[in-house]
Amino acid sequence: MATSPKQKPGKSGTNSKQTSPKVASDAAHVLNDPKATPDEKSAAASALAQARPS
Repeated sequence: MATSPKQKPGKSGTNSKQTSPKVASDAAHVLNDPKATPDEKSAAASALAQARPS
């Protein structure tokens, strides 16, 4: 049976890093690009999920 990795004390397990506004804008363009691949769209969606709400 595998065990999950232990978190450091005081860490909630959430990522406090956020996507910059420039990267978020680029990601939005990728999502609107009909020629973007599913992998590109997945990465763009992930970046937007980590962006600050405006």
